[in-house]
Amino acid sequence: MNLVAIEDAADDRSVTSQTIRNYIRRGQLTAYRPGHRRDHLVDLDEVRKVVTRSRYGTFGPRARIVPIASNLDLRAGDPA
Repeated sequence: MNLVAIEDAADDRSVTSQTIRNYIRRGQLTAYRPGHRRDHLVDLDEVRKVVTRSRYGTFGPRARIVPIASNLDLRAGDPA
């Protein structure tokens, strides 16, 4: 078992600490609280199995992202 702080696990997976806490809240990850400390630890090996890095960014695998010309003036309102 490789116990680390939630923030360290989040950094390892390139997600926010809130994302790790959401996995804990949903029962998908186990959190450990040593003694009477307030902070929680997670097993980094378990985190790496459950929390996969997304190669799609925040939009997800089904998002349709269409490239456009980089010289468009989006502030103008109407395309020229």
